[in-house]
Amino acid sequence: MKNTMLTWSLLLLLGSCKTESAAKFSIMDSRDEKKVEQYIRNHPGDKNLPFLKQKLQALKNAKKPKKRPGELPKPIVFKTITEREAKEYAQILEESKALHSKNTVKVLNQLFNSDQSNTDAILLVQNNSDCNMILRIQGSKYYNLAVPSHGENSIVIPQGDYMLSTNLCDLSYVSNKKITKNVVVALKPNVPTGYPKAESN
Repeated sequence: MKNTMLTWSLLLLLGSCKTESAAKFSIMDSRDEKKVEQYIRNHPGDKNLPFLKQKLQALKNAKKPKKRPGELPKPIVFKTITEREAKEYAQILEESKALHSKNTVKVLNQLFNSDQSNTDAILLVQNNSDCNMILRIQGSKYYNLAVPSHGENSIVIPQGDYMLSTNLCDLSYVSNKKITKNVVVALKPNVPTGYPKAESN
């Protein structure tokens, strides 16, 4: 009798795990906006949440009417790189949390540094979009900065010429900047042009 009950318990447990795995696999491939939105709401602890949020935003963007007449609607394409970037974002964010105190001290020291021979600068990035992003900063050195949606992050870098690039809600942003002092870069999707808009000061 005990063996029978144990067998049934194992079967029920395996069935439950299989159903949950199937549901997760299904939602990763789904293009149904409502289903994806409901899954995000019901599974706040899911490790794939950053990817699913970007996917949901892409689905919503695809429904918006285009401004330019005669322009063909952009197909919804979910590439592997999107999921890979979501995982990379989570990893970079985790690493920056571990170094948060050290980075904060570095930023504050730079902020109040009045030494004329100082060759560093603060780059403060504001993300005014609904999507998380990784800002790639390429110059004499290479940096990756994770910036949450409707949030900001900063980094101290040597002064010089840099190429800044990112994907913001499926829109590409690339800009060459000469950074010689502390600078703020605010990024947001620019609906009329279909490209991210940057505001610097």
